[in-house]
Amino acid sequence: MSKACAVKGCEKSAQRKGLCYAHGGKPAEAKRCSVPGCLMVARTKNLCRGHGGGAPQCIVEGCEKVAEPGGRCGAHGGGKRCKVDGCTKRRVSKGVCADHGGRKRCSLEWCKKYADKSRFCPAHKKEKQQMKEMEGKESTLDWAIDSEDDSCWNRVQN
Repeated sequence: MSKACAVKGCEKSAQRKGLCYAHGGKPAEAKRCSVPGCLMVARTKNLCRGHGGGAPQCIVEGCEKVAEPGGRCGAHGGGKRCKVDGCTKRRVSKGVCADHGGRKRCSLEWCKKYADKSRFCPAHKKEKQQMKEMEGKESTLDWAIDSEDDSCWNRVQN
């Protein structure tokens, strides 16, 4: 765990000379924002992100998201689009959107949700993990029958 910034009340991690980036603990080669009084690291145009440096913003009025190719954010039509005629969705992989094959579906035939790299959707991935955990615990279960009402119960042995 890294040490906290030396400035009283600051909980950020110290980067250099016991200070976080905001309080002067910048790498030697980093430049400061050119706005007077700002201690943040400059990204582009000698400005920090808060003062307009870094990635360009979406051109749609009031939107503060990062612009993609075309000057707009993904929500406002920026970025590259699916190559299937008539489709306006953003492409995910191989030039097509998720609906046109740019993303794999869950390995369970009846499930129509999208899969992650485990080949299952988040819900079925979780179920699969729970099943694996249960397999390891089966040998530690102790089954018993309550003689008064003939009900079964189990207890995990430690």
